[in-house]
Amino acid sequence: MLASIVVLAPTIASAHETIIAKKPSGKAKTTLKQASLTFSGPIRRGTLKVFGPRGKASKGKGGRDPRNYSRLRAVMKRNLTPGRYTAKATWVGADGHRQRTSFKFRLVR
Repeated sequence: MLASIVVLAPTIASAHETIIAKKPSGKAKTTLKQASLTFSGPIRRGTLKVFGPRGKASKGKGGRDPRNYSRLRAVMKRNLTPGRYTAKATWVGADGHRQRTSFKFRLVR
C-alpha cells in the first residue's frame, strides 16, 4: 500500500492545470464587464490583461478570483470600442510551474 502512494505522488505533483473555459470566447458586447480563464484546478497566483484597439482594455493586472482559486479574471474598462481584443495570462500552478497563454475575441455593439 505504501509503495503505491510513493509511486503516485510524483505523478500528481507534476500535473499542470489545464484551461477548461475562456470568457469571452468568440464575440461579446462592448459592455463586457470582465474576462476570465478557468482552470482544471486551483492556481497559486497569476495575471490576466486585455488589450484592444485603444491599448490596454482591462483595469490593473487582473488576478486570481478570490471566490474561485481556479479562475483568473480581469475587470474591463468602460466605453470599450468594437474590434479585436487579446487577453494575455500568466499564472503559477499548484505545482509551482509558471505558464502563459493568450486568447483573442471580438467585441461588437
